[in-house]
Order: sequence, then structure tokens, then C-alpha cells
Amino acid sequence: MGRIVKWLMIAITGVLTLLIIVITAVIVLVDPNDYRDEIERAVATQTGRELAMEGDLKLMFFPWIGLQVNKVQLADAPGFGPAPFLQADHAQLALKLLPLLQGNLVLDTLMLNQPRVHLIRNEQGLGNWQTFGRPPQAPKRPPEQPAVDLEPGVQPQAQPLPAILQAASLAGLRIRDGRVTWDDRQSGQHVVITSLNTTAEDIRLGAPISIESDWQGQINDGMDIGGKLTGTVMADPQLQHFDARDLDLALNVAGVDIPGGKQQLRLRAQAAADLGQATYRLTELRLDAAGVQITGQLSAQQAKDAVTATGQLQIPEFSPREVLQRLGMAVPNTDDPDVLKRASAQTEFGYHGGALTIEPLTVRMDDSVLTGQAKLRNFTGPAADFDLSLNGIDVDRYRPPSREGKQAAATPAETAAAGAGQLPLTTLRSLDLNGRLRIGTLKVNGATISDADMTVHAKDGRLRVHPLTAALYGGTYRGDMQLDATGKTPRIELNEQLSGIQAGPLLTDVASFQKLLGTTDFNLRATTHGAAPEDWLQALTGLARFTFRDGTVKGINLAQAIRAALARAQGKPPPPSEGPLQTDFSELGGTLNLAGGVVRNTDFSAKSPLLRIQGQGVANLLKQTVDYRLTTKIVGTLKGQGGQDLEQLRGIPIPLRFTGKLSEPRLTVDLAGLFKERFEQKREELEEKGKKKLEQKLDQQLERLFNR
Repeated sequence: MGRIVKWLMIAITGVLTLLIIVITAVIVLVDPNDYRDEIERAVATQTGRELAMEGDLKLMFFPWIGLQVNKVQLADAPGFGPAPFLQADHAQLALKLLPLLQGNLVLDTLMLNQPRVHLIRNEQGLGNWQTFGRPPQAPKRPPEQPAVDLEPGVQPQAQPLPAILQAASLAGLRIRDGRVTWDDRQSGQHVVITSLNTTAEDIRLGAPISIESDWQGQINDGMDIGGKLTGTVMADPQLQHFDARDLDLALNVAGVDIPGGKQQLRLRAQAAADLGQATYRLTELRLDAAGVQITGQLSAQQAKDAVTATGQLQIPEFSPREVLQRLGMAVPNTDDPDVLKRASAQTEFGYHGGALTIEPLTVRMDDSVLTGQAKLRNFTGPAADFDLSLNGIDVDRYRPPSREGKQAAATPAETAAAGAGQLPLTTLRSLDLNGRLRIGTLKVNGATISDADMTVHAKDGRLRVHPLTAALYGGTYRGDMQLDATGKTPRIELNEQLSGIQAGPLLTDVASFQKLLGTTDFNLRATTHGAAPEDWLQALTGLARFTFRDGTVKGINLAQAIRAALARAQGKPPPPSEGPLQTDFSELGGTLNLAGGVVRNTDFSAKSPLLRIQGQGVANLLKQTVDYRLTTKIVGTLKGQGGQDLEQLRGIPIPLRFTGKLSEPRLTVDLAGLFKERFEQKREELEEKGKKKLEQKLDQQLERLFNR
């Protein structure tokens, strides 16, 4: 930036000097038009560019000596195209004669009608303004002049301006209907500023200069822009120190890529630049746009090719909902209508060696506060380090409202298909992250988690969250999640451990399932693959182990069901229900084999002082169905469960079957089949006993017969 300002000031100084030369020359000449060619050759010698004056040259005399030029243009440097660098329909500048005779340069208002400036940066990064006043190719430094090493931040000493120019004054500047074109051939950016009108009064080095400018324009043929700038600027006589006070920039932008079609923004600031030390400052910065205000300050320094910067930014409280409305964007329909109403932020930052450090950082959204620090090591990946803490967030408040009249919970596959999208594989493969995130309280999908602590690593398409710990429902969680996106299809590995969890509150909050109580441990090691959640469940493969202790299965009184089945088998009416509709257990557990969205359990077991249950079954997670075949044995008195004893069934395996929806399984007790099986066994036993008795009697009779 300093180099651009420096070259522009040199260019302006050169133009003024040339105008003075021209004015002085035409004072001597009777008719300046007769010497047009000489003037053009002199300008070409000084600038290395051709000057063309198509209109007449007119002189002004005492007390002002001046020149009017019509239809003048200055060619661009070779290699930048045929369009002129500068042209104007009318230019006028005059100076006072008497002060000039005393060695003082007092200029009248410089008037430019319809000036046209064409700024170009070529593919190599060279600007056409940088070649002003010298040949397009910079001369090589002679061997006898070695390069000078400068201290960081110190720029080469500029040559001082002649004393007459340092003390010169310009009554004002009037630009009417100007046009500035910026053509960046490196980035492809193209900006055209039209209808440019600028006014400045009492222009002197070392004194404040009031300026006012307005314009219209277009960026890349797709965005219209209009603006107005006011303020006071000042430059020291050596053109090394610049100050801008009370800068006020108002912009109106419109285009298809602008939210809402059009927006307004306003920027106010104080600015200062020291070209000798290559330091730049913005203070009292305030940006207003779409109902958001950003305040702060910025300091920067350039040392050789490196730039360092520090700053502070604050965003006072605003309403994200109102901002979205101003931007013409849809406001999310959230379960809690009071969210997205309060947000603010503040931070300090530094930029050095291509890295941006943000510390400390505080961001507030409703009741959530995010604090910590972050560092962007580069902006292309991105590559970042972070250490962040979030006091808490209720994610469910920000979700769409639940559908009214909903009869049953959606299956995981339905939920994933409805709300999930593809993994951003391109972004994941470019991530370079190292960081830690702590969350005080997190509520998501109805579950409440506290003291969550996770470490994130991402590099070369591999993402790992480990260690991952949290406290929930009286127990602890430890996890290790890995995502490998290096191949065509991403692969996910899970290693999850839940210990001492109170199953009742957890299942109630997550799935509104209130039929299972107890303290549970759950371990899962599984893998899956796919780019979307709906694929993960179908491809899920792994092994899990679960145990419940000192719990209750609600909705089923197994003892009562057995008594009712026994009564039916005996042709009697079922006995009245007694006691709660639940079955208590001291232990319940098993091993789960997961494959293709189907869970198989071959070693289910449950124990209580009254019952022993064993069996196997299948649960289809995609269809949300269950089919379990179990056997139970009565090992104790049933009076504790209410009702009469069933001593006749003690120790007898009783077949049970659970089928139907996971949320509402049906229980059947097959005592009739059991009795039929037991009858057949008894009959066979009796037949076997009768056969043995008959054989014994026959043996006895034969023995008596042969012993006679």
C-alpha cells in the first residue's frame, strides 16, 4: 500500500511539475499551439510516454498565468495496451505571477473535466503507475552500488522535494464526471468507477485539506456500487507522513450476488501512514452494515516483503434475526422463537509471518459464551490451531419445531435421510487442525451432557476426535472417533465407552422411552463407511457389550404374564393383576453383533431373585423391529411380585417371545406348548417305566419256569 501511495504521489508531483514547465514555456511563446510538438517531446522525455493534445492551447495572463488544454491524453507504458493512461476533455491550471517572482508557487484551482485514468497491474504484478517517470524496464543497479541492508520497517530514504514545491499551494481541485478503471490481470478483477466528482480546497503540504468525493461504478460487470467519501487529509512536505481525519465512507452496493439484492454500509475511521517507517494505523474504526456495528483499530508495518499487523475488534450486541431480515435471507424456524436474538463478539488479533493469531476471543450467542484463542497458520487449507471453551448450548432450541400430531418417533434412517447431507469431502481432505474444545453443558437430541472435553486432529484427509470425554446421567463417557477421507468412500471408526449411566433418564430424554431403568455400562467398537448418515447405519459393523444393574423393565410384569398364561392353559380365567406393571432385575446384559443395520444378540441373560432369563434375538435398526426368543425359569417365590406362588413351574424353562416395534414390543408366553411338551415327555417316561416293569415281570416268570 505504501508503495502505491508513494508512486501515485510521485506521479501527481510529476504531472504538476510538467504543467508548471508547460505554463512557463508558453509564457515565452506567443502562440503555444505553434510549439505543440516541442511540448509533447518534452513530456515524452520526462515521462517516457507520449502526450497528445488534440485541442487548442489557451493562455491566461496577469495576475494569474495559466494554461487551458482541451482533449489531452497521456499514453500508457509499453506492454499495458493501447488505451491511454490519462486523458481529459478539459484541464486548466494557473499560477500567480508576483509570488512566483519571489520564489513562491501559488497555484489556482486545478480543474479537470471528464478525466479518465486507466490503472493496470499486469500478470507479473507490475503496475502501470510504477513505471511513470521512468522507462518501463527498470535499469539494473550498477555493480559498484551494492544493495543496502535496512533495519526491519525502515524504507529507503526518499529524495526531498524542491523547496519551491514544499511551500507551494493549490487553491483547490475540481474533478467533474471522471472515470477510473482498475484492471488487475493477476486476479482477473475489473473495477470501473464512473461519474466521479471530487472537490478539495486549499491544498498545501503540511496543512489539513478538506476533500469530498462521490461516484458510481461496477465491479466485474456484476455488482453496481455507488459511494461518497468525505474527510480531511494532510501530507508532510517530504511526502512521507500522511494523516486522514474524520474519514466517512458511505457505499451502496447492488447485484445478484448481494444478499437482498442491495445493501448499504458506512465506514468511519482515522488513518495515518509513515512511508519512511512503513507503518500504517487505523483508529476509531467503525463499520455499520445490515444492523451490525464493528468497531476497533488496526496497526500494520511492512518490513521488506513481510507485513505484520495487530488490532482489536468489537461487535456490540445485535439481533441475528434482524440481520437476516435486512439481508433478505430466510430466518430459521426454530423450536424456541427466542433464540438468535442476542449476539456480540470481541477479540484482539495479530498477523505475522503469514499467520493470524486471535487471542483473546469472546463470542456470545443468546445464553452461550465461547472464549479462547485460535491461530490460522494459513488461509488456503485452512490450517488452524485452537483452544476454545463454551459455557453451554442447547442445540435443540435452534432446531426446527417438532411436528404436531406426531404419532411415533422417526427411525434413525428416516431422520438421517430427512436432515443430513453429504460430507464435505473436499474440505475434510484439506483440513489441517489441532485443537481442543471444552463444553460446560451440551443438550442435543434431548440428551444433556456436561463437562465435555475433546481434542481434534485433522491432517491429509484424516480426522480424529480423541480423547473425548464427558459426564452424563450420573456416569461417564469416553470416546475415540476417527474419519478417514483419503479414499473414494470415507471410513469411520468408533470406540465408545459408557460407564455408570442411569438408563432411565437418558432414554427418556433421547427417545421418550420410559420402560427401562437401571445403571448401565455400554462398550462399542464399530466401523462404517459412506458419505452420508443414511449410509452409515446400513454399513455399520462391529461388536458391543451392554450390562444393566439393579433395574426395571416397565410395561411388562413377567410374573403376572406367566400366571395369566398358566390360567389359560388350565382353562381358567386369568387372575386379577396385582402390583405394578413392571419386572425388576438385578442384572441384564449381553453381546451385540452389528452388521448391515441389524443387531444380533445370542447371549442375552437377565437375573433377579425370582427369575433367570436366557435367549437370543435380532433387532433391525433400519426397520426398528425386534424379535427375541427367550426362556425363563422360576427360581424363587413370586409373592414379592404379588399373587400366588407358582411352585409347579419352579425350575421349568418357560418360553417367551418379544416381537414387534422396538418402542412397543409384544410379549407372548407359550405355556400351552410347554404343557404339551411336558405331557409328551411324561407319557414317554410312563411308557418307558411300564415297559421296564413288564420286562421285569416277564424275566421273573421265565426264571421261575426254568428253575422248576
